This record gives sequence, structure tokens and C-alpha cells, in this order.
Amino acid sequence: MRDPRMEAFVQQVRAGTDILAVVQSYVSLKRKGNRYWGCCPFHSEKTASFSVVPSEGFFYCFGCHAGGDAFKFLSLIEHITPFEAILRQAEQLGIERPAR
Repeated sequence: MRDPRMEAFVQQVRAGTDILAVVQSYVSLKRKGNRYWGCCPFHSEKTASFSVVPSEGFFYCFGCHAGGDAFKFLSLIEHITPFEAILRQAEQLGIERPAR
């Protein structure tokens, strides 16, 4: 059974998380239309194949096929679980985790 307080907590963190800001703290990006492009931090490349679509809340690399939301990005780049990424974002946003 799921804890509704924890689900509300996760949704609050999701709503407060800006994927573009998260990714730009690790990757240099350039805007082209509604996407931001840069070299993928997950594999070696010289031509930008890594994109972020802020309006959709996701990233995707056309080279190595890594993709997902801000928490997936943080989990891949920091080598942590997606839930640990949510907890880190919550701390940065000043959102308190519900008591168990």
C-alpha cells in the first residue's frame, strides 16, 4: 500500500524541480527551438547529441539513448537511486520529507 503523504511529497518535489536548471549545473547547453543541446555527460562525443526539452520535462541522448526526467538524470550522473535524487532535490528546495 502506498503512503499518500509520500506521494504528495514526491509530487511537490517534481513540481518544484526545473530539469533545465538541474542539467545545466552539469552540462553546457545551447538553445535551438524548444530544445537545449549539448554533449552527453554519459558517453564520449564531440558533436552534441544530448537534448533537454524543458516544456516536456525530459532529457534524451540520441547517441547512447540515455533519457528520462530530472531525477533519472541526477541518478545517472551522481550514481544514486532515483529516490535519493528526489531527496536531494527536496533538500535543495527546502521541502521536508514526511515522517514515517
